[in-house]
Amino acid sequence: MHDTQVRSTADGSTADAPGRNAPPPVRAAHELTVSTVLAHHGATRPHHPAVVQGDATVTYGQMHALTDAVACGLQRAGVAQGDFVAYIGKNSTDMLIAAAAMIRAGAVFTPLNRRLAGAELAKMLADCKPAVVMCDAEHVALVAELARQCERVPALVAASGATPPHWLALADWREGARHGWTPADIGPVDIDDVAVLVYTSGTTGRPKGVMMTHRNLRALVGKEAQ
Repeated sequence: MHDTQVRSTADGSTADAPGRNAPPPVRAAHELTVSTVLAHHGATRPHHPAVVQGDATVTYGQMHALTDAVACGLQRAGVAQGDFVAYIGKNSTDMLIAAAAMIRAGAVFTPLNRRLAGAELAKMLADCKPAVVMCDAEHVALVAELARQCERVPALVAASGATPPHWLALADWREGARHGWTPADIGPVDIDDVAVLVYTSGTTGRPKGVMMTHRNLRALVGKEAQ
């Protein structure tokens, strides 16, 4: 079972929608994308808690600003709309911020099961060919070895702990929230576009990916924008 506990089987598709600078059509709450919902809550209930981990709380306003800043960092690292961005690590606030930022940048959040063997993870990376691989401090050595096996070496990002040479740091991107970093405009994003890719185990051959759309995620969370 994957750390993130997400399950769905719907395929994604692309539909025409206005860009961020164009006046969007009025949509029902259930037609809003994940990023739009987060922006809505960041604007309308900025002081309400969005994520609580131990004694630390991140409000919706903070979450929205951090998501924008990290999405900007991902774009600066070369992530384009439709790219896959992999994450290996324990569930944490940093992981949630990174996931929201990947989706905000138009990329596909691809969490990989940290409990799998290196050979299985290598198959998944070879399949999705991520533009970036991000991990927590506990998995830096594993990711460094996996990156050396990739046909195209992805950009590597440390989500926590010390930053190895030639790696990027999530903490630096989070700091961008203090300076108002915002991501560049991306193309149209629809409720049925793919937002997350989850792999099954690769022990029996080529790993199988399960695509989750914004609609799937909204149904998973089970909450509508207020």
